[in-house]
Parts: sequence; C-alpha cells; structure tokens
Amino acid sequence: MRLVPPDSVSPAGSGNSPPANGESVIAAWAVTLAVSILPDIIYQSVAGSRPAWLLTAKLGVLAAIILAGYVLTPARRLRLYCVMLFALLSAGYLSAVIGGSGWWQGLFSGRGFSRQMLGEQILRVGAAGAMIAVLFLLRFRPADVFLVRGHPNAPAAPVRWLGIDKPIGWNRLGAISALCVSLGTLAFLVIAGRPAA
Repeated sequence: MRLVPPDSVSPAGSGNSPPANGESVIAAWAVTLAVSILPDIIYQSVAGSRPAWLLTAKLGVLAAIILAGYVLTPARRLRLYCVMLFALLSAGYLSAVIGGSGWWQGLFSGRGFSRQMLGEQILRVGAAGAMIAVLFLLRFRPADVFLVRGHPNAPAAPVRWLGIDKPIGWNRLGAISALCVSLGTLAFLVIAGRPAA
C-alpha cells in the first residue's frame, strides 16, 4: 500500500485542505525519517543499544503534529499523513507486544515451523487490517488507497531473465512467477533440509 504526499488525496467530504507544496513534501520527508527506523540505527551504532523511550518520542512527535494541524496551516497539510504513521507505529508495537506475550508464545512458539509461521502471519494480517480500518475511519474511499480490484490482464513489461521477451498479461506473469517462487522454495528446502512440521 502506497501513501501519496499529504493532501493530494483527501477523505470523502473532508472539505478544504491546504494544497501541498514543496515545503510540505520536505516536511513530510523529515517527519518520515524522524519516525522511521533511522534513529534506531543511529542509536544502535553510536551507543550500542536502542533506548526504550525512542518509540514514545516518535509517537509524541506525531501526536504533536496531529494536534497542531487543528490550528496551524503547515501542520494541517501533514495531519492525515501523521495519523497514518501513528497508526502504523502503534500497530507494529501492539503486534510485538502480543507476539512476545506468554499466552501467544504458548500457542505458537516451539511447536514446529508451520505453527510458528502461522502466528507471525496472523499478527501481520491483524496489523494490516488495523491500518485498513483506520483508512476507513478517516473516510477514505477504497479507490483512493488502492483497495480495489485492478486489471489482472494489464500488460507487464518483458522479464528477459524469465524467458519473457514480449509484454504479457499480469495474470499469466503471476502464474509464472508463482511457479518460479514455489520451485525456488522447494529447492531451498531440499538443500537446507525441511523444517519440522
């Protein structure tokens, strides 16, 4: 899912949003980097550990911009974007808390590869569902955020390393790609040893 620059898409019935400009794009990039994994990497590299308060600081920065957006025009341009970033960080944190809890570990950890992978995928699907729910709560239309069916037979560019020399439909390319991924996974399992069920 791709989030476009602030206010180039607005929720249905959101009224007048200030138009985005070059300063808004720079500010959006600055916010994105500030709440991304970049500060974690810097702290880990310099101090050898990541402080526990870092996530709280990121959420605080986003919350401050969201609240400022109700009174300041520059912050208003970033408000919806910061709401989505806040939801994304919160969903990731909740997934980590749930995944590390004793009852979740008891359900999925140490019970074989398949059970452990199932637990991980359930958490990821739950986080994705929470993000979609936030989009709908913000009154975005499905088409605004690419939650609509595309055109399966739309032409895809040639992929010469797969032996595809001319454009073909995505429905055919998807089948070919799925076959290649499946064969590659099977080869890995044969070479590395099949994990316990």
